[in-house]
Amino acid sequence: MPHCHTSGSSSQASTLQAILETAVDGIVVITPQGTIQAVNKAISTIFGYSREWLLGQPVSVLMPEPYRSTHQSFIQRYLQTGEGHILGVGGREVPGRTSDGSIIPLELGVSEITSGDDHLFAAILRDITERKASQQALMESYLELENKQKLLDKDLEAAANIQLSLLPSNFSPLPGLDVGWVFDPSLEIGGDIFNLVPLQTGHLGMYILDVSGHGVPAALVAVSAAQAMYRHTLVRSESWPGREGPPTPPATVLEQLDAEFPLERFDTYFTMSYVVMDLESATLHYSNAGHPAPLLIRNSGEVVSLETEGTLIGLGGLRPFTTEQDTLHPGDVLVLYTDGIYEQRNPAGTPYGRERMVTVLRQNRNSSAQNMAAALHESLRTFAKTDAFEDDVSLLCVKSLPTAAHEDN
Repeated sequence: MPHCHTSGSSSQASTLQAILETAVDGIVVITPQGTIQAVNKAISTIFGYSREWLLGQPVSVLMPEPYRSTHQSFIQRYLQTGEGHILGVGGREVPGRTSDGSIIPLELGVSEITSGDDHLFAAILRDITERKASQQALMESYLELENKQKLLDKDLEAAANIQLSLLPSNFSPLPGLDVGWVFDPSLEIGGDIFNLVPLQTGHLGMYILDVSGHGVPAALVAVSAAQAMYRHTLVRSESWPGREGPPTPPATVLEQLDAEFPLERFDTYFTMSYVVMDLESATLHYSNAGHPAPLLIRNSGEVVSLETEGTLIGLGGLRPFTTEQDTLHPGDVLVLYTDGIYEQRNPAGTPYGRERMVTVLRQNRNSSAQNMAAALHESLRTFAKTDAFEDDVSLLCVKSLPTAAHEDN
């Protein structure tokens, strides 16, 4: 090694010296007294000292405190007891002190060289400043992403609360009606939404819609569609004074929504069922826009599917919407739902299916509306063996209870 106390000039020694001299890592050889006996070129590059100055200096000049003051005692303890903590252990991270007093991170490996009673110690040092800087930059990027994720999670939570506010959580049941529902989005927010809306002249509006897709984009369209139900007289609410006459027919509402949410504008579509109930006669007027037909679970156990003509919202009136009617008798339950229920699969890939859904609803028709909804939800979870459903799961149950008016009729 250059500037090393050696004797002889064999070809083998010259080759070894050339290899050590060109090594990228710094190499320093010290005596048991801690004196530097040899260094290679990389040591000068790392620490900024000339090799001529380093030879004969204590190796502690390359160390910051407190290592500078205690290093020699470590060597002496090893020579006396044979106990060493770093000998033969590579990759140990230690600080180094350069000629200008800067502290740099190093990776250290130390080995012992013995020849008879002579002891030398060879240290291989790698400057890991760039690696540490990269790790620091990576950590800062991670923390930045973590903070952004926290903000995003906070925004999603706020969006979820907004979406929940559009569900019938604050709905005050009307006399003679019992309401229960389940809303279980596949993500934090979903593309399903439903609600009950008191209308003028003793009517109640009930709707459910399912936007294609999941997550934020679907939820934004769902919320926009829910808001549209209150605009441009799509739904005539009791909170709007001065408006008289019957509610807008369900088919007309779907036509207006179809015009307001064209596929080419939103790049998505949604299905929907809308039912208007005359609270005095219990007559149901209903229309569907490509949505799974609502079900009437009769008190007797009969199941009626409320089918109508009509296509998806967003296709520009490709197929006209129609309105049909039926009656919600005492003890009957009107069920509005989304396809996320019957399309959910179990681990074997078998779908839950409409038949299983109808069976559970029929079996629980004598329960309260909320218990009926909860029973179906629990049945679905048990079948799927998971709480993380593939699609948004929404269910609205409206049950007609016996009243004085019904009994008179």
